[in-house]
Amino acid sequence: MQLIYRASDITEAHIVSGMLQAHGLEAFVGGHYLQGAIGDMAVQDFAVVHVADEDVAEAKRLIADYEEQAGGDTDSYGSSIVRRADRVGSSPLTRLITGIVVVVVVVVSFYLFGS
Repeated sequence: MQLIYRASDITEAHIVSGMLQAHGLEAFVGGHYLQGAIGDMAVQDFAVVHVADEDVAEAKRLIADYEEQAGGDTDSYGSSIVRRADRVGSSPLTRLITGIVVVVVVVVSFYLFGS
């Protein structure tokens, strides 16, 4: 199995996986449990789609069509198709700062309201 797609969230990963399966390709969605670690905040780059080695070329073609219809960009990264992170808040520094803020809020909440 090869990583073929990094989705913006788990829902999109299942959409892409379903599209691939509808075309007769076996697809596996990973990252379910990594996404919910910080509650309702959207965690990016954890939801991924894998396909069998022999299906990589066809999956790339189908995903490129999907991205084109969705108005997104595609980028080649080794043997994988990876979404570009052109969204606000997707830089590593922004993610780090967001993580620190979440930890501080949780610690302060436990300090103020915890038992």
